[in-house]
Amino acid sequence: MEYVSTFQLGSARVALELSGIDAFNVAGWDGEDAEPVSDGCVYAAKAFLDRLSLDVPVGNAMAGTDGSLGLYWERQDVELYVDFRVDGRIRVYYTDGEDLSRELVLPIGTFIDDILESVGPALLMLTTPVNAGGEEHADFQHLAAWWVQDYVLAPTNYALAA
Repeated sequence: MEYVSTFQLGSARVALELSGIDAFNVAGWDGEDAEPVSDGCVYAAKAFLDRLSLDVPVGNAMAGTDGSLGLYWERQDVELYVDFRVDGRIRVYYTDGEDLSRELVLPIGTFIDDILESVGPALLMLTTPVNAGGEEHADFQHLAAWWVQDYVLAPTNYALAA
């Protein structure tokens, strides 16, 4: 199984987030009973990362002891976590550290566009320029409804395999 070469033909970005997950590709990687990261989780994470705008900063990957794969971004008080579960579900959590916080679990077979729509407000917060005073140049509560057009880079709509 090869995870290090994460650039896919036609990809909009090099998925640097996944460059270190080979260490989690063996049973017991945590020194106990952790499962290796599942191929399905890696595939789903790559498909998601390939659809992100180049504006989105590079995040981090983290493995779950059940074989799941999580992606995590943080910028000032903004946090976004997308967890690709072994059973095919996707757990999403994001917060702006103040007023906005959301956590949900998307069902098996969720399309990439629907995942992107679910995390849209967080992606907007991660990519919105910050002025010298530390204030963002956007009202996230009002922009969240129509942001997704900026992040859909291709007409392809991928389904995640269970």
